[in-house]
Parts: sequence; structure tokens; C-alpha cells
Amino acid sequence: MKHLLRITVALSILFGLSACKAEIDCDDGYRLEGKRCVLIDDQQLTYTISFVLPEELDPIADVIVDKGDTLTLPFIEVGDDYTWYTDAEMTTEFDPATEIHQDRTLYLDVDFTYFTVLIVDPDDVVEEISIDVIIGQTVSLPEVNTEYEYAWYTDSSYETEFDPETPINRDTTLHLRLVKTYTVSIVDPDGVVIEDKVTADAFQPVTLPVVFTLYDYEWYTDDTYETVFNPETIIDQNMTLYVRVIYPVYTITFVVPNDMDPIDPITVLLGETIPLPTIDTNREYGWYTNTNYTFEYNNSIPVTQDLTLYFYQESETVNITYIINGNVEAIVEYIPGNLIDIYTPFVLEGFEFDGWYLEETQDTKFYDLYVPQENITLYGTMIYPELEGTFTSIQDVLEASLGEDPFISVEGIVYYSELSSVYITDGINFVEVALPSSIDNTIVVGDRIQCIGYFHNVFNIKYMNIVEYTIIEHNQELPYTTQEMTFTEFTETALGSNDLVNAVIEITDVLHVENEPILTAYFGPLEDGSTITFYTAYADQQDMIEGRDGQTVTITFIYTGYRDSNGVIHYGAVPITVEEIQGL
Repeated sequence: MKHLLRITVALSILFGLSACKAEIDCDDGYRLEGKRCVLIDDQQLTYTISFVLPEELDPIADVIVDKGDTLTLPFIEVGDDYTWYTDAEMTTEFDPATEIHQDRTLYLDVDFTYFTVLIVDPDDVVEEISIDVIIGQTVSLPEVNTEYEYAWYTDSSYETEFDPETPINRDTTLHLRLVKTYTVSIVDPDGVVIEDKVTADAFQPVTLPVVFTLYDYEWYTDDTYETVFNPETIIDQNMTLYVRVIYPVYTITFVVPNDMDPIDPITVLLGETIPLPTIDTNREYGWYTNTNYTFEYNNSIPVTQDLTLYFYQESETVNITYIINGNVEAIVEYIPGNLIDIYTPFVLEGFEFDGWYLEETQDTKFYDLYVPQENITLYGTMIYPELEGTFTSIQDVLEASLGEDPFISVEGIVYYSELSSVYITDGINFVEVALPSSIDNTIVVGDRIQCIGYFHNVFNIKYMNIVEYTIIEHNQELPYTTQEMTFTEFTETALGSNDLVNAVIEITDVLHVENEPILTAYFGPLEDGSTITFYTAYADQQDMIEGRDGQTVTITFIYTGYRDSNGVIHYGAVPITVEEIQGL
């Protein structure tokens, strides 16, 4: 294959002699062997491209290019003013379109552009200097000889940190900042360290934590809260800061009557309680939040606002005792000097009340319009209707010809007594006697008493509403006989009539208890659901029913149930004794 041989002849005269020198340059695809260009071995598939750069630039690694490919020249961060050459003398510019068929070395020629980097250090750890840096190159920062960490910033406020690997493309000023750190401990109002090791950069204020959000607070450098700490202070040492909450202050105003010495207002912090003033008086008094004295102030509640408290004292009072027919009807409390609201007793139909008197003998009638200044007793007489009869036994009442609900006097022997009523009998009949609340019950079982009041007999259920009683004799023998029967026998008898109402019954059967402590207990039920219930609501019966559910017991009781006008049986009982508990 034909190839070209280019010979360059150089003549030189050295010591009067002439010489001839030939330099042979082979075409692409050929290589020089001795003085001949021979075809390159077609078996070589890749070639190595080496780069020679000026000493100001970092070296570039060789590039491997496939046979016949073109070379992609590396980008040099020195601007646009640079050229690649094929020879060290930089006479032949390299054409990037040249196909590569041999190893090559390329030489870079650069027209450098420089920028200035100014080094500034407020702490004088490094010298303030100016450094020229080729465009696109990184700056070689000066050595910083310090015990602290440090960083470079592009601004004097130290907001934008400079990365030393950043290529320089403009004039730049770099600021050195030493990163000194100190520990700031935070102590809350209770003396507890709530945050420790809050690091603060030297020559910078500390970023304090938010401790409270509801109220204002201040920072102090001492636990006595004397020296206020300014959050803008530059930190240059380890320190402890104490937080003090600035609680709102509230004013408490006290309003008292004109005849009392005024009380100065006080101030209290949020969350504190009010030390209420003490008033020297024997009467009860209190402090109220309104002028109507309806809302008494509870000084155990922490203060959350300004308050006005109004003093109120119970007025001096007197009592008027009202006695009717020798019994205390009422005791009423009054404020002296006020208009009197005289007590008016309830007057039953057929009764008369003659008014109030100052003496028990009822000589001087009471007409005052105003409450007296001292306690008094007033006396009155309730005039009863004319008695329709006086009887010594209940049977006599039933056999007499009387009108409906007659007002009578009748005697009987007490076989059971409780707070508001007693049960009397003549041995045949049983009557419940209801006592008015104005009459004290001093009656005991075995007393023979005389009862004055209205006698009722409805469906053979006999009872009385009385206005007074008299104990005639004590310790009388009970004239009745307890009726013993089974629960089934009892219900069969009770279903037939009201003959057993208020009678004394004795039944032995299985007891059922509804709840604990026992409020009710009962016998039954039968197939129709019937039961007989023993109520234990009265104080003297609380321990009467002691049996447990399912036990067999013997109970003596007063039957208080009845058969109404519709034929419905209402069972009920007042237990007298419970014995012979068996079973569970």
C-alpha cells in the first residue's frame, strides 16, 4: 500500500561543517519503523489518548478511544479561551473530527482568567490575605491553627457557608468563623433542670427553649431572680439560666356594710387562693360573689380573675314556739324587727282554731305586726268537733250506728309501735292509728291508749287519723292470739276478704331476699306470682330480717295488705319477730 514520506531538511553550519537531518512523519494508519512508514497492525482495536496540561491545572486521566472513533475533548473549567494541540510546540491544532487510528498525546494551551478571593477573619486567627484563583478552579484556603471547629462563610452574618470544593467564577470574600460552644443549663421555677447542654456558638446569642406558652416569663442568671438575662447576650462561658414565670396579678376587693370598718383590697397571683378576712363576730358569715348572696365564694379554688367579694352575716334571730293543745306545733326562726309572718296551723274540716295567745292560760291574744326582740312562746287551742261517741273497744265502734268517718274516742291495746303510727287491738279487731307529726310518739307495746280522731272502715280495712292520744295504762296483756298458717293458707284466706288486715300472722316458709343490705324480703311466689313482702325501711326494723335468700324462717308479722275495690290483692307486712332460721 502506498504511503507518503514527508522529510524536513534542516541545514546548520557547525564549526564550518554542513549537516543534513531528515525527520519522518507518517500518515494516519501508519507507524515509523527505522526509516520506513509501515501499515499499523489492523488487530489493534483501541488507542490511548494522553493529555498534557499547564502546571496550574490538575492532571487529566488518559482516555481510551475505539479505533476509528472521534475524541470527545474534556471540559476544562478555565473559561472558553483554550486550545488543544497535537505537538508540544503547539503548532498543529487538534481537529476534534479526526478519526483515531493510533495512540496520541494532546497539549493544552490556555489563556488563564484569574479571580481574587479575599480572606477575612474577625478573630485574627488567620492573616487577612488576597488569593488569585484561576476561573473554575477551587481556592486553596489558608491553614487555620485553632482548637475550635471553624467554617467559612460568604457573608459577614455567617448565614451562607462556603464549600471549599466550589469552583471560583467571580471575585469572592470569605469570612472565617470559629465555632466555639458552651453549655447552658435551664432550671424551671421549681428548681428542676428541665433542659441541659443547650450549646451556644461563641460570639452568638443562645437559642433559648420555649418553656411556658400561656404566660410571659423572664430569664435570670441567679436563682434569686435578681439579675435579668438578656437573650441577645453573646455567650462566652458555660452558664445556668433560671426561668421565672410572670403570672398575672389579680385584685380582690372586699365589700362590707357601712357599719363595718373597710377592708383594703389585696392582690394575688394567678393560681393562688384568697386568704379571706376574719371577722370578729359570734354570728355565721360568709363572702359571696354577688350582691344577692346566693353564690358563696369557695376560697379553695385558685384565682383566675379579678374578684369582688361581698360580706354577708346571718342576722340575729329569735324563735317563736307555737303550741296547740299542749303539743308543740312548730318552732319558727325570725329576724327581730321584721314584719312577722305568723304561723298558721292546718285546720281540718270541722275543727276551729281560736288564734295565738301570750300565756298558756290564753288570756292575752297576740296581735303584734313585727317580730319581737327575744324568744317567745305562743299558745293556741284547736277546738275539735263534737265527739260522735266514746268507746272502750273497737268492736263497740263497729256495732254503733255512726256516720261515715266519725270523729270519736276509742281505746285499744298497742301491739306494735313505730315512729309515725301504732297498731291497736281489742282482741278481735286490728286498727292502724296514724299519728300527726306534731305529736311525739312515746307509746310502747302493751300500753292501753285512748285515741281521738276520725275512724275509717273501708272494705273492712280499719284505721284512724288522730289528733291526740292519752296513755291510760302500761304493761297490758295482749288480748289477741297469733294466727299460725302456711303461706298458701294465708294467701287463700287473704284472697277471700280483708279480714286479716292488721292481724298478727305467723308463717314458716322459705324466705327470699331481693338485695343486700336487705331492703325487702318475701315469701312466695305462688303460681299466680303472689308474694308477701316484708318491708324493713324503719329504723327499728333494720336488723329484723336477718335470713338469707333460700332459708326457712318463721316470721310473726302484721299483715298490712288489702283487697281493693277491683278485687286486686295488695300484699304487704310489717315484721314483728323472725325466728327459727334454718337452711343455708
